[in-house]
Amino acid sequence: MVSRSETARPLLTPGEIMQLPPDDEIVMVAGIPPIRTKKARYFDDARFRERLLPAPANLNAGFSPKPDDWSALKPIPAPSAGRNGGTAKGKPAKEEEADKQDGDSANAGLRREPGLEQHKDIAPEPERKTVNEFDPDMDEPERDAVTNRTLARNMRLVARQISMDPGDGMEL
Repeated sequence: MVSRSETARPLLTPGEIMQLPPDDEIVMVAGIPPIRTKKARYFDDARFRERLLPAPANLNAGFSPKPDDWSALKPIPAPSAGRNGGTAKGKPAKEEEADKQDGDSANAGLRREPGLEQHKDIAPEPERKTVNEFDPDMDEPERDAVTNRTLARNMRLVARQISMDPGDGMEL
């Protein structure tokens, strides 16, 4: 009997593809199923050696780099300090130094703002029930009922399996 809940399994799993021998290959072409084949070793096969062409003598012969618009431009000068001790952007030197510290790995990207308040918890703390070790466990009967149902189901399954083979010597 075939199960209706059966799921399709790929012919080769990713793990099986990773464990392919070094001389095997999977060829995938659009429109056809994948092909598992042996790799062509051109240096061992006489048919492929016939087709080998010698390497070109000079790959760069006749090629010159194309001109671009950027090579002829002068480099942009570095920003200099302004009147207020900052940079040309108008930032004071202290702010610029603080920006450098923000990127510091020692601070891990965290910084404290002097104008912000300390963190306040808005949500109330959940009340913890006092645990009395002498109180009986209230959920025990529910757990026992689940265990009993599971055991009864397993016993019915075993009894059904035994009844299928009457010649095995096991009696009910």
